[in-house]
Amino acid sequence: MNLLFAAWNPMIDNAFYVFMTLILIVVIFLIFRGILLWYWKINTIVNNQDKQTELLEKIVTLLENEKK
Repeated sequence: MNLLFAAWNPMIDNAFYVFMTLILIVVIFLIFRGILLWYWKINTIVNNQDKQTELLEKIVTLLENEKK
């Protein structure tokens, strides 16, 4: 058992902590991003803009057909 711990390199230990810290930062970012998007209603705004774009495309198509 001591051989296992004797082979443990402090550099690997530091890399592990850096890796876990990066993962934690990404998870926290994703959680807060979701909360901010919900709070500012960004998803709703984007969906409304998509609907407006579809309606405008239909209007343009109808206007082009009237010209012919």
